[in-house]
Amino acid sequence: MKYVLLLALVACQDKSHAPAAAGSAAPVGSAASMGSAAPVAPPVAPATICLDSLAAIEHSSCSNQQALQTARTSFEGILRTMTNVGGGDAHSYDIVCARMLLALERDMKAGSGSAGCALAIDPALRDRVQRTLDEYFNQRTPVTKTGDKATDDVIAAFAAMRDAACECRTSPCIDKLDAQAANLPLMPVNATQAAKDLASKMMDEAARCAQRARM
Repeated sequence: MKYVLLLALVACQDKSHAPAAAGSAAPVGSAASMGSAAPVAPPVAPATICLDSLAAIEHSSCSNQQALQTARTSFEGILRTMTNVGGGDAHSYDIVCARMLLALERDMKAGSGSAGCALAIDPALRDRVQRTLDEYFNQRTPVTKTGDKATDDVIAAFAAMRDAACECRTSPCIDKLDAQAANLPLMPVNATQAAKDLASKMMDEAARCAQRARM
């Protein structure tokens, strides 16, 4: 289903996070899921957005129970993968799970077979999710001058593109920027590695903001 692919995509979009994988959790409401199945090992301290999001899914209601079952199975699988792969921290895991939770909520509301679905996201969890994502999407690498005009002009162009992308809130807005991105100037061949890294960070942040707008 569409939302399962979306869950995996969100988890894989940022290369600093663990990749997504399908889980093997038991169906929602089954005896195995309630007792005998191996619990999801917490990737970090128990009070994370990840585990609270999973609890929200478990306490949700939906006329399409298969959709809810698949959502939980996918979410648990991603948590297990992050736990097994490791290499992250509490904050990075929370970012992944916050994005997945809101993507799942939107997709289940929009899906043709998901009428009557209501994820049990309480106000406190929603506030934590929103604050976490606001901080994540609002990250901006400051522009620093290199002293070389040609290089600085390229970095300025990249920064302008990044800032424009981060102002977008819809897919059509990002689509308009895509054409402009093709015309960005090339970094001078004599540019330092630090300048190239800075330009790369600008584009990473632009891509991150584009993801937000398209989701």
